[in-house]
Amino acid sequence: MNKVTGLIFIMLFLFVSYAMGDEFPRRVSFGVRGGVNFSIFSGEDAEHEFSYPKDESGIIDPQKETPRPSVRYIGGAYINIPLSSMFSLQPELLYSQKGSRWKMSHDSEVLKWNDEEVYDIDYLEIPVLFKQKVSEDGYAYAGPLFGFVLNAESRRNWEIKYSIDGEEIVDEGSTTEDRTDELREMDFGLAAGGCYEFGMLVLDGRFTYSLLSIEDSIFDEVRNFALSVSAGMRF
Repeated sequence: MNKVTGLIFIMLFLFVSYAMGDEFPRRVSFGVRGGVNFSIFSGEDAEHEFSYPKDESGIIDPQKETPRPSVRYIGGAYINIPLSSMFSLQPELLYSQKGSRWKMSHDSEVLKWNDEEVYDIDYLEIPVLFKQKVSEDGYAYAGPLFGFVLNAESRRNWEIKYSIDGEEIVDEGSTTEDRTDELREMDFGLAAGGCYEFGMLVLDGRFTYSLLSIEDSIFDEVRNFALSVSAGMRF
């Protein structure tokens, strides 16, 4: 976290120094925004295998499921620095929750199995967006995205029912595991989207995609992909 803190202070110093220059003091704007991430894992290893350790019945086989979207939160602040009448630079500092979930359901005469696992990752994200004016109040932007892992955990909830020699066996429960140490400390990706301004109100929509695998392993290929929708105020 020391590297993250140092990077944040350096960026803030550069932003404030630039904003206080003689040419732009009246045109630099600040803003805050908050909204939701529709996040999902992508990549060759994004599938999740559900397995049940108590297989005395001989009827429970591992099941693989593809990831499903997870709805999480995003919020933070930004500064918009004009470069010309059409272009500006917009660095942001965001708290962004990403992740994915997997759900498996099996229902037959011999087995009822409902299982869900949710993977949550909390990031401190710094997008650096190059913004272009496309209409009177509309803007499009794109740029690199730097992310730093703050916390990560997985949660599993399951309920399994089956019979052995006429006796019904029920197993249900939940577990939570810390996954922070398993992840790459820094994420790098791309962000692209647009916003529309209604006076001080700003509506924003963007896609973000990781260019690096989230796990610090050469064997796993799992990346973040998210659609963010938010609203905010500019000052």
